Amino acid sequence: MYILSAAYGLIPGNFPIVLYDRKMNISRTIELQSQITTAFSGIRLDNYVSIYFVLGKTYLKAFEDLQDRVPAAAGSIVAYGPMGKKQTQLKKWLWGEDSLTLTERDLDEAGNY
Repeated sequence: MYILSAAYGLIPGNFPIVLYDRKMNISRTIELQSQITTAFSGIRLDNYVSIYFVLGKTYLKAFEDLQDRVPAAAGSIVAYGPMGKKQTQLKKWLWGEDSLTLTERDLDEAGNY
């Protein structure tokens, strides 16, 4: 598991950090872009069957240019909707449940077409 932190960039889930108060915004995303690209490129993606992104809109922008780096064998899934819905989708993905099919209504809610 990796975490995108507004203070530290893309870090492994077990990376120790100190408490901080920094919000992610578009300018911070641009500042972190080089670090995020380097860190993402260093992840052995060929070892994964699928990659699941649970991010807010601003955080997701940090990965827009990196989605083409995900190997075809390891599909990527982006959670959609409000945070509670994203958490439910993540739980289902983690437990291997099959209910990740998007409906037209879901796509409209997510703003994806």
